[in-house]
Amino acid sequence: MNPWRPDPNPLQVRRVGKSLEELAELQKVLARISIQGLFGRDPSTGELNLHAAQKEIADVRAQLQLLEALWQLDAGEIRARIDQKIRQMDEWEEELLR
Repeated sequence: MNPWRPDPNPLQVRRVGKSLEELAELQKVLARISIQGLFGRDPSTGELNLHAAQKEIADVRAQLQLLEALWQLDAGEIRARIDQKIRQMDEWEEELLR
């Protein structure tokens, strides 16, 4: 069995942790949208769900770009995968639009 050892790279720990935090914040807004709708408001701040989602999507994208750079990921492979997922969603949702 391999012993569990914390990641020794503090920059990686910070970027992964911050990415997880931003993903959780986006998840919270998306859950609120599923309950209240896109034009509902955060009960504590009054912020429109649409605006909150826009901010959180931007925050997530920023953190993911930082991880891509840190790990020197292949931008072409990432773009190809994104395009593939969009095509799959288009096909899957096509029946909803009929």
